Amino acid sequence: MYLVRPSAIEIDAWASLMESEDKDAAMKWSWDQFYPAMKKSETFTPPRDDVAQIGNISWSAATHGTSGPMQASYPAFMLAQVGGWAPSLEAMGLPPLKEPNGGRTLGSLVGPSWINPSNWTRSYSKAAYLDPAISRPNLHVLVNAMATRLIFADGPGNLNATGVEFAGSADAPRKTVNVKTEVILAGGVVGSPQLLMLSGVGPKDVLEAAGVAVKVELPGVGQHVQDHLTAPVVWTSTRETAGDIQQSGSDFSKTPEFLSFVNSATAFTNITRLFGTDGAAGFQKFIADGRDESARTLVPSQYPEVVEGYKAIYDTIANKILTSEVAVIELLLATNTPGQIGVQAALQHPLRYVTSIFLTLGI
Repeated sequence: MYLVRPSAIEIDAWASLMESEDKDAAMKWSWDQFYPAMKKSETFTPPRDDVAQIGNISWSAATHGTSGPMQASYPAFMLAQVGGWAPSLEAMGLPPLKEPNGGRTLGSLVGPSWINPSNWTRSYSKAAYLDPAISRPNLHVLVNAMATRLIFADGPGNLNATGVEFAGSADAPRKTVNVKTEVILAGGVVGSPQLLMLSGVGPKDVLEAAGVAVKVELPGVGQHVQDHLTAPVVWTSTRETAGDIQQSGSDFSKTPEFLSFVNSATAFTNITRLFGTDGAAGFQKFIADGRDESARTLVPSQYPEVVEGYKAIYDTIANKILTSEVAVIELLLATNTPGQIGVQAALQHPLRYVTSIFLTLGI
């Protein structure tokens, strides 16, 4: 998993969505607050000299942390084709970006990844946070268990979570863990709204249709999910790819050094680079003018607050993202298929609306 942070403009744009409700909260979600926290979580190790030379890699250690639990570095092996990534894109008008993790993303790069350079394995949350704490007497980790519902205290006023219901499988008996202080819901973009709705917090019409008793009618739960559309272009290659090495079954293909290789040759471009100054202005106006029609035709919910939320997100993209240097397209070099080299284009800020119902409990 390669490491590329969002731009400062993006983080501040999303934080601004909260300003009308809570300025203090908006400030806490700003880039100036996020950036030190992101650096604090990592320990950065520069690439080996041979890897940096082959991959044409540049970096800035100042944008990374030095004492965090997550290990950020570069693989022990670098494919020769990666070295041509930045010069090729520069010849097309997209300059190299020395380091994307300091608040800017416009340009091409070969980024770091979550790699532990001491053994060339992936650095991830379990190894970084859980394993060092596993011997604590007040820490209990339940494996093969999935949360199925939040337990709330009965009574008027705000809901207070007093426990979590869980099960080992869809057909297994439900069990409950009670808490004294708090329940932290951290299920991600899919798991968190799913669990809230299974617990009776969400759009009333969706909950009632699924037979879930409504605890709190909160229409925005599970809304505004957007997909990350991608499209590849693939060429046949006579040069050895990472896929060729993997398929060969050679001794080298099984080494930690080769297995540490990550396709982290990436580039980000905005609408000005895509369409030119005049074309970008026309495109931005076309998008901005289409807000109300998009809200009318794309948002399935009839809750006014959900529609207004979509419009706020739409306005942020149209008037803060598209008018800036923030990328709307991500390009990724692909070398994992034998005999092929590909470039994948991914849409960064889609305006379409994805309806997702999270009530299905798949265990």
